[in-house]
Amino acid sequence: MANRIRARLSKIYNFGIGRGWVESNPVQGIPTYKNGNTKRDRFYSKKEIKELWKFFEMQKEPTQSVLKMLLITGQRKTETMQMKWSDLNNGIWTIPAELAKNKEPHEVPLSKMALGIIEEMRKINGDSDYVFKSPQKKNEPISWLTRARVFIQENSKVPDFRPHDLRRTVATYMAKLKVSRTVLGKILNHKGLAGDTQVTAIYDRHSYTDEKREALSQWSNYLRNIIHKT
Repeated sequence: MANRIRARLSKIYNFGIGRGWVESNPVQGIPTYKNGNTKRDRFYSKKEIKELWKFFEMQKEPTQSVLKMLLITGQRKTETMQMKWSDLNNGIWTIPAELAKNKEPHEVPLSKMALGIIEEMRKINGDSDYVFKSPQKKNEPISWLTRARVFIQENSKVPDFRPHDLRRTVATYMAKLKVSRTVLGKILNHKGLAGDTQVTAIYDRHSYTDEKREALSQWSNYLRNIIHKT
């Protein structure tokens, strides 16, 4: 019952955000009760991906590009929103240890599709420290995607859209493309998926950069075909 009440209140606040009546959803900070509910396993079909991309392009910048980057790279939302120009070097985005969930630097080779978005952002935010600079706050990154999420939920054919499901969608399709579990885990920076243990962390010093680059390029080409397929 508590979880249902929390969900209803959250929906009310999200409705207000979508209308511009309130700036934030205070319910998001309230934890849910762990009552045995199964974990969310939602990923999007090709038709839904095409629909979502269309609605991504309806968003103002930098929200539009953040959402696209989440689907292209499969990285976590907060890490992506806080991307800095100084984190980019020779086509590789290095997520700093202080931002990464496992507190270790994480390298993400960027596909041509991702680099295209970066270059468009450079035209807009090249004078900022952040690639996805907040439109409201000086030299700070964008910090909310709530308004876009609510808009997409209420207007698209994907009413249960959540940004985090983009990460699961990327993982699902890359697995279908025969990307190995180890490489997929390295791309997502997920030690359990990659099979990393204390032993492998000591002995396996291979960076997997080339493998990650090839897999992300393969996925972006597949994604491009989904988006532009009539």
